[in-house]
Amino acid sequence: MTPKARKKIRYIFKEVTIVATIFAVVFFGGRQANSWLGQKALNDTGIAFQPYEAAVEQAIESGKPVLLEFGAVWCGSCRKLNSQVMADERVKQKIHDDYVAAHVEWTNEQDQPVFQHFGVQSFPQVLILDPNTGSYYRIPTTFDPEEFLKLI
Repeated sequence: MTPKARKKIRYIFKEVTIVATIFAVVFFGGRQANSWLGQKALNDTGIAFQPYEAAVEQAIESGKPVLLEFGAVWCGSCRKLNSQVMADERVKQKIHDDYVAAHVEWTNEQDQPVFQHFGVQSFPQVLILDPNTGSYYRIPTTFDPEEFLKLI
């Protein structure tokens, strides 16, 4: 192999390494940042979301339906729902007064059976569940707090 060919191979290898490194940083770092932002948006709602099983038990005891929010911490639309709708003071009050709230998280392995049970394959999704009969209905996705209040 000629010195010129070796130099060209080293140059190509170096370029591929740089591109692969940039891709890895953007892909993995971006996902971590989105997950952090999503968890922050969920926490900032101020809603006392419970795990599914606990919410159903509390709903049976209280006689209230369960408001199930399905999402993923890395999901931009889920973050938008939480920051624009769920964090609205009127929405929080309505949920507090009339529902037991549960968040079902895609990244939580224990929540996967709940996603499967309700046939949820995309998110965000909000369902209202009657804990006594098991019947439920889906709320159309909206990012408008006024519209969301009318739907629940």
